[in-house]
Amino acid sequence: MGLKGENIHQRYTPAEIVQILSLHGYGKEMDAALIARHIDTTLTNFCHSGTTAIHPDHTDLPGSTSAGLRDLILIQTRRMWADIMNGLLPPTHDHYLKMFHIHLCMGLIGQPREDAILYDEAQDSNPVSTAIIRLAHHARHIWVGDPWQAIYGFRGAKNALDGFSGTVMELTVTHRFGQPIVDWANYVLTWHPTPPTTPITTTRIDGCVRFDDEPDPKSTLITRTRAGLFMAALRQSQANRTMTIEGNINGHAALLRDLAALKLGRPQSIRTESLKRHRSWQELVTSAEYSASPDLKRASEVFSIIPPEHINDALRKISEGNKPAGEADLTLTTIHAMKGREADRISIGSDALSPSEATESHYDERPEEISEETNLLYVAMTRARNALTLPTQFERPFRSPRTTVEMPPDVYRIAKAAIDHSIENQDQKNIREALEQQGFSLLNRGPDLVLVDNSNRGIRLAELCLKPEILASKFPKYANSIP
Repeated sequence: MGLKGENIHQRYTPAEIVQILSLHGYGKEMDAALIARHIDTTLTNFCHSGTTAIHPDHTDLPGSTSAGLRDLILIQTRRMWADIMNGLLPPTHDHYLKMFHIHLCMGLIGQPREDAILYDEAQDSNPVSTAIIRLAHHARHIWVGDPWQAIYGFRGAKNALDGFSGTVMELTVTHRFGQPIVDWANYVLTWHPTPPTTPITTTRIDGCVRFDDEPDPKSTLITRTRAGLFMAALRQSQANRTMTIEGNINGHAALLRDLAALKLGRPQSIRTESLKRHRSWQELVTSAEYSASPDLKRASEVFSIIPPEHINDALRKISEGNKPAGEADLTLTTIHAMKGREADRISIGSDALSPSEATESHYDERPEEISEETNLLYVAMTRARNALTLPTQFERPFRSPRTTVEMPPDVYRIAKAAIDHSIENQDQKNIREALEQQGFSLLNRGPDLVLVDNSNRGIRLAELCLKPEILASKFPKYANSIP
């Protein structure tokens, strides 16, 4: 196709689409900027799909939209796509990949001639990518992916592994983190509508999981959303702590300024296209757009901490506390930005899915939502190499009820040796194996070692903190053995 870097457009804004397609004057049912956003979404959905023509399923219009407006958006989307295909408009990266797919299907370019194709991250594949790879009939296909790390469904990604018909090999052993984090990762996956049948195991026994609503110093704090990232940055700046914010939060800052302007009754100063049509804060919060947008709701929560008239001061303080990597107390990022990476110490933000939220009944009707939220938390947890800090709301399922178990003398001696930290790694491995033969597991819970009765599987509520004073009260007949 002969595209050069300078001919690639990053993205088309609603204002550009309005200008390109001359949408002024179509605002009877919906204003021109919102029509442009729907055209952009329709074109994006088409480019991510495995089809070669734009059709109504690619739109994201509400059910109440009139047939005339639906037709208008489809016609204008097809018109814009024709201009891109004919070279009258520069393509984006999504556009030229779709052009490549269509040209392959039409036989205008030859199929890839490689002997083998390795398809990584297949659990989060755009259907267009899968369609292109499937056209390479002659090649040996090796598809790699983890269904429980699929986190891009909101962008139209699909799990291509569902349609793979070759030999399946499960890799369930991790070398990144130790048993404490493995236990939590396996527990979180039990919330999934289709949890894995084979749990994760590890070659490591070290590591630490702690519970605290404040992030671990010198860790990487991972949030679910950009709004959560901003709230975390705000709290850090209020505590006069430095931070490294990964990614560009200017867009979110601009949204907050516009929301503050609307809340203060200054709609004329709004720059965000989708907000311009709202003349008051009340009009926005009662709109379908607000109800359907978690980002808008989360962004507006900041006003419970910072009055709208002080938002610029808050943004300025965040900017002053934002330091280059390696020079700050804390690194702030989102789950999506952290995908494929790891860090020594990870803290999970308060906007992640919690144990209590995972059991809410509305997820029964929307299994795809709990699936992606569970996957997001699983991905966030498994970025940690050595230490994981979870919000205190995660500790509650592990606190009560506790099951008292009788501890045989030989089990106690083994456990006591572990408490004294007088053992080497190989000895600790042998100790764990001996405990398993007795029906127990020795786990790390923060700085403590915990004995778990394996007869209570799943959530593992039967925990005993192996501290000498607790052992003395729980097992008085062994109290004399405790120095």
